[in-house]
Amino acid sequence: MLPQYETCLLANDCPFLIEVFKDSLSLHFDQVDLAENGQEAIDAVKLQAPDYYKVIVLDISMPIKDGIQACTEIQSYLDEAVNENPLIIDNYVQPQRKPYVYALTSEDDPEQLHRIQRAGFKDTFNLLD
Repeated sequence: MLPQYETCLLANDCPFLIEVFKDSLSLHFDQVDLAENGQEAIDAVKLQAPDYYKVIVLDISMPIKDGIQACTEIQSYLDEAVNENPLIIDNYVQPQRKPYVYALTSEDDPEQLHRIQRAGFKDTFNLLD
């Protein structure tokens, strides 16, 4: 079996934060793809197989589509893609693993944090912590 190549997608509109997080993520992933807004993140996910990205990190405050909108669309797309294209190995349907999607935010408003939680993120990295 070939070694597994692990890829992460980072979406953030701040060049400084992109560099900081890319450097950190590069310690754990073979490749870190970048998107500057939520729509670019959605487009990047749709260009790949549903299990291509192991982790997706979405900034909550981005132009065009924010992280919450992007997460909702990505989760919906991946659910549909996994159901329509099951992975079949040796005549057995194998469950495809969807990427873990994390929120990146500096929000401390309880209502906004609740919206983030409902959007389908696995967890939140809060820059204020």
